[in-house]
Amino acid sequence: MAAYLRHCDCNVLAVEWPEALWPSYLAVTFVLPRIADFVAEAVNDVMKFGVPPGHISLCGVGIGAQLVGLVGQKTARKVARVVGKCARSAWKLSRKCIILSS
Repeated sequence: MAAYLRHCDCNVLAVEWPEALWPSYLAVTFVLPRIADFVAEAVNDVMKFGVPPGHISLCGVGIGAQLVGLVGQKTARKVARVVGKCARSAWKLSRKCIILSS
């Protein structure tokens, strides 16, 4: 991501959680809706400060993919795209996007 950011004028919000904090995938699923509330609130704030929803992409990997799906449902306005990947891989990002990953 660092190399991409050197060449792109974009806003990034990264949500990270170490695997050591969660004893199981099931444990994460119980708190995921609450985490999505916080992230959706941050995305809504970004839109309030002038970033058009059409310039926002939500991208997630693994449990992050489920998170961005929930966030996309909870934002005040529809964002340009929500992308989820099952496994880690490289992806190309849009200009002025918000990147969420696990």
